Amino acid sequence: MSDHISHSRGTLDPFWLVICCTLQEARSLHRCRAVGIDVPAIVFLDENAGRIFMECVDGVTLKE
Repeated sequence: MSDHISHSRGTLDPFWLVICCTLQEARSLHRCRAVGIDVPAIVFLDENAGRIFMECVDGVTLKE
């Protein structure tokens, strides 16, 4: 990870940050599903674009 931090400025590479956050969210969904929490299944993970494609789940939303 040190390759993605500019030590002279102390900033992170924004692209690397998106990838890390996307992977962490995918891991969290996987762990929730593994212990029986009802979360959408991951259909496809595009790490380079920072996108997670999930199944559509029928039901009410928190807003409803």
